[in-house]
Amino acid sequence: MQKRSIVGAILVLVVGALASLLILRSAPEATSRDDYCGPAEQVLDLPEVGDDGVRVTPSYRLLATVPGALAASAAPDGRVFVATKPGELWQAPVGGGTPTRVLDLTGQVGTKTEQGLLGVAVHPDGAHLYLYATFSDRTARLVEYALTPDGLDEGSARDVITIDDPNPSHNGGRLAFDAERRLLLGIGDGGDGDVTGASQDLGSLFGKLLRIDPRVAGTAAYTIPTDNPFVGVEGASGEVLAYGFRNPWGWALDPATEDLFVGDVGQLCREEIDVVADQGAGANFGWPFVEGAHEFLGPVLGPEGEPADDVAVVDLGSRPDVVAPVLEYAHSETACSVIGGVVYRGTAVPELDGTYLWADLCERSIRTLRRDGTTWVSGRLGGTIPKAIVAFAQAPEGEVYLLSLDDGLYQISAP
Repeated sequence: MQKRSIVGAILVLVVGALASLLILRSAPEATSRDDYCGPAEQVLDLPEVGDDGVRVTPSYRLLATVPGALAASAAPDGRVFVATKPGELWQAPVGGGTPTRVLDLTGQVGTKTEQGLLGVAVHPDGAHLYLYATFSDRTARLVEYALTPDGLDEGSARDVITIDDPNPSHNGGRLAFDAERRLLLGIGDGGDGDVTGASQDLGSLFGKLLRIDPRVAGTAAYTIPTDNPFVGVEGASGEVLAYGFRNPWGWALDPATEDLFVGDVGQLCREEIDVVADQGAGANFGWPFVEGAHEFLGPVLGPEGEPADDVAVVDLGSRPDVVAPVLEYAHSETACSVIGGVVYRGTAVPELDGTYLWADLCERSIRTLRRDGTTWVSGRLGGTIPKAIVAFAQAPEGEVYLLSLDDGLYQISAP
């Protein structure tokens, strides 16, 4: 097992380094969220996003009832493994039906706030499965299991990565394999409404997208791909693929292009969707210099998610070059937390080919985003949308799963 202690991440230099350290200063007195959100200067250019006018109305087929469903991954043989927030792993049979519980980590998994069994991915070899969870001993772990025809072998559990993770929020958790069988893992900034600065520290795994080969190699629990962008960079962790995230809860690679799509959850004012080619290799997504396309003005958030009395603002100083989002939107009564989705590459609903599907936790809707030449267009899917969509997943053939915290595993199907 390789263990990394990344508690107490410090504010550090951005590699390449004309960028200044983050400097915290007292914020002006404010009485509402609007006082913080309104004055923020837009410092990144956003592309124009138009309404495409397309109103596709697919069907939403419930494949397996799994209350608390939070993540899913399909095996090559058609089985779908569904992880729940409290720590259970369920296996849905090929084509859907009554699921079987194949692993129970309840009592071991920490479940405060955003903790839980957060990610699952089946290796393309069909022989191994990976889970990412926060545990009650205040660690977050990536764990490997051997798959069997009936489920998995509990006795085969092997810790791949262990991270000291004392805070109950911003844990990330999405797992997926790329076309070269490398495992990608998104991790939040390790904060709990505070501004840690870890996202800009390339020596920390917090606030990053990681890329590894998770299979054991000799005495190593995993190996780092030699083409990862920060391999050999002094002070940087070679596992890091991209950085500058607050909480990349939902990210995905387009199966056709391997472009990276990220829904990064905002602090107080804005949510964002980022799109970058080449899996985002080496890209800085800007947190906490920016929230969306705007200068981040604070504040630190208190226990109830409201601005704390002792707030701090990031002084941008010489802000480094960062990736601008493709789309941002403001918080409102019906929009509070972006649920990053996946790019549809299936055949059941051909009108959706190449369309990015995503949602917001506080809105019963599935939104669409797709390229039209050099511009972007948006829309929404029709029909009765399942309640409480908290995640998306993708079948090997490109079809799309929805994870409902209320009901379980859905699949988008032909009308």
